[in-house]
Amino acid sequence: MKTGRAVSEEELRAFLRERLTAYQVPTKLLELQDFPRTPSMKPSQPELKKLLEAA
Repeated sequence: MKTGRAVSEEELRAFLRERLTAYQVPTKLLELQDFPRTPSMKPSQPELKKLLEAA
């Protein structure tokens, strides 16, 4: 995959299937411009869960 190039969901899944074991390939994909962050700038797990559930 090349930086800055748009990819389809199927291309991304194929890329991941080539490099990960089957159980590691995500069942849901969500495109984000930026991760929701905590005040200490760590990725916010609860906010990510909310976004995935809403998708």
